[in-house]
Amino acid sequence: MIKLKAKSIENVAERAKERMLNKLNEGTRIGILVSTENFSGARNYGLKLAYAVANAVHKNGVETEIVTLPTLNDRYKEYTTENNFIEIYKTQLTDMVELILAEKSFDGVVIIAKGVSSKMGMLQAAARQNLPTIVFGEGPSSENSGVTLREILSNVGHVCLNKKSAFDLQEVEQEQGEYVGEGNDFNISNLLNIMLEAAGLSVNSNSTTPASTIAREKLAIQTAEAIVSMAKDHMTIRKIVTKKDISNLFVLNYALGGSTQVITHLINLSNELDLDIKYDKVLDMSKGVNVYYDALNGSISDFRTKGGVFALLKILAKNKLIDESVKGYKGLISDEYKNIKLGEEFAPIYKNAHIDMRGNIASRNAIAKTLAVKGLTEFDGRARVFSDDDSASLGVLSKALPKNTIIVVKNCNKAQSYGGSTVSQTCLAIESMGLQDDYVVLTEGEIPESTSAKVIGCITPNGEDGVIKNLQDGDEIEIDFVKGKINVDLSNKEITQREKRYIKENKAYPKFAKNYLKTLNK
Repeated sequence: MIKLKAKSIENVAERAKERMLNKLNEGTRIGILVSTENFSGARNYGLKLAYAVANAVHKNGVETEIVTLPTLNDRYKEYTTENNFIEIYKTQLTDMVELILAEKSFDGVVIIAKGVSSKMGMLQAAARQNLPTIVFGEGPSSENSGVTLREILSNVGHVCLNKKSAFDLQEVEQEQGEYVGEGNDFNISNLLNIMLEAAGLSVNSNSTTPASTIAREKLAIQTAEAIVSMAKDHMTIRKIVTKKDISNLFVLNYALGGSTQVITHLINLSNELDLDIKYDKVLDMSKGVNVYYDALNGSISDFRTKGGVFALLKILAKNKLIDESVKGYKGLISDEYKNIKLGEEFAPIYKNAHIDMRGNIASRNAIAKTLAVKGLTEFDGRARVFSDDDSASLGVLSKALPKNTIIVVKNCNKAQSYGGSTVSQTCLAIESMGLQDDYVVLTEGEIPESTSAKVIGCITPNGEDGVIKNLQDGDEIEIDFVKGKINVDLSNKEITQREKRYIKENKAYPKFAKNYLKTLNK
């Protein structure tokens, strides 16, 4: 273990130079980076897996070093007054990990992380250093194992409806404290694990093998063998992840329902790898790709029994939706599924994962997820405008919003947070109170995973350039999911007048927004 100390970039660079000069006299060194965004039980389990990987690496005659990193629960919020502390955490974590990798001059890296910010932050740092990299992690939870944070938050609504007591909520929260694994649903972390496995950045079944099982411990040995092989062959991220790989991952994502958060994280990773990926082009890729699995209502356990990642990839390849020439760390990805026998496990559910919405609120685009709004053709209502996700969720829990309200959540745009915030609190409040059919949520930000609430997200233009900032309480909004229309009943003259009254903040875009802005076609 090491303790991190503040060092100047000059000292780090000099140390890295010294190590590189002496490289020929040293053996292979593997770094094992551990960060778990949760409580003590998850953190201890992450370290247990790290030791398992380290022991297996040592048996291959290779040196290792375990590096523990700060997490969101390490009181990181005390170090910033910014509201978007999660995005700042990820950005600063990436920078810090890059310095660590440069200083220690590892020949390969194993990433063990529970939580999206840590996982993607470390992966992007490894991409900057272009190191052989394997993402391992805790894996999904066993079926019916533990209590998820999502379940805790959904219980808040039950307390507001007097269906549960605050004591019940406290008991559930305490149980979650020692919970390991990343949940058994298709949350963003599990979805990204699926994408990384399909890209060849983790060993087979990494995304579906449950935590706290013998099979997971066996994966630790396979992970060790893989990173040693990759390090000796200098099989770096840039050699594994190409533009074709990323395109395949977007298709796989759409086949699972089309997570907007996955899209953003993959675009951010593509930027680190200098791949020219445009956001609008990615959205166009969803057209014509069937949804083969109901990730909204399905579980990772069920997905595993149907064959998991490579069975679904084989279906996509059979329908000529992905490029089979891409390679993982072991060679052609197609070799991983050539012996899989396909049955009726995966069948088309819908033709398109997304409904592309346009109108005077969203002149560029907006997205509704087909699985979430199925059966709903139109929705007309009056706007209730909130400044952020927290205040919108409190508005729902207050039981003060009438039916057919369109909940407008501002300040979730990508120019204010790295990848855009989600309206997860608002959606959880709606779900926990059983009000999914009463409201539609409009937001510039991302659509939360596994939510049954009706959300239209990724509205662009957004931020200070978007019409959504001018919406007011009581505005009449018409939504047509069949025609893909979303309009506010305001004249162009009124919209222009509101624009003039709007005072723009005179500030530069923060560092973490620049990559996103580069992906937009001007």
